[in-house]
Amino acid sequence: MGYANHGYAEMAEEMVKLASAQPGFLGVESVRDGLGITVSYWESLEAIQNWKQNERHLIA
Repeated sequence: MGYANHGYAEMAEEMVKLASAQPGFLGVESVRDGLGITVSYWESLEAIQNWKQNERHLIA
């Protein structure tokens, strides 16, 4: 079973929406070919720390 079958794509989409509302968000790149990965870009270490503390992101 691929990650898509476990809600990965849906969760990744939700995380992009949440991240884009965070101060300091610059963008994302995603690749899905069986497995998936999404990388987010931020303007500062402080912005990254704030994103890492987002409650929904912690659950994801």
